Amino acid sequence: MKKKSFYDQIMDENDNDPIVLYGENGAALTFEQIAVIPDGEHIYVLLCPVDPIPGVGADEGLVFELCRERGEDVLHLVVEDAIIDRVFAEYDTLLRENSDQEE
Repeated sequence: MKKKSFYDQIMDENDNDPIVLYGENGAALTFEQIAVIPDGEHIYVLLCPVDPIPGVGADEGLVFELCRERGEDVLHLVVEDAIIDRVFAEYDTLLRENSDQEE
């Protein structure tokens, strides 16, 4: 069976498997997917590291932008505070909406 790409994993709301990304040095980094946040022409992905990453708290989420480069899907870590704040604000809104629907 062919292994799913991280793009297919991210877009499949029923896929709860960890997402494995590879750093520039080739080291595997494992993440739990928290949310996909579309924002205009951009798609942001909120991921939480499964294994410790220096400088990242155990319960901190990281924001990545899903991009297409040279025909390949790639994730870029977002470092711009304004984008990070906007993604987390949208995530909080989605959580509130879901909790309101469950009541």
